[in-house]
Amino acid sequence: MRKICYRLVMVISCILSLSGCGTILSVTANDYTPYAGVSRDFSLIQEGGIMSVLAVVDLPLSLVFDTLFLPVTLSQK
Repeated sequence: MRKICYRLVMVISCILSLSGCGTILSVTANDYTPYAGVSRDFSLIQEGGIMSVLAVVDLPLSLVFDTLFLPVTLSQK
């Protein structure tokens, strides 16, 4: 039982560390176009491979974070 809980905590922490990754990468790269994280995720999905699977998981989270960062991105233009 303890091993299952440990694995569950590790999976949840990995998912949370990936949340909004496209958005964070876009903001740190000074890419202040609206919804840049979502567009970055779409381009990764189109490329295929293992990163496309992670981008599919990250897409709804990037959408939320891009919406939250929208005032920041619009003020930087």
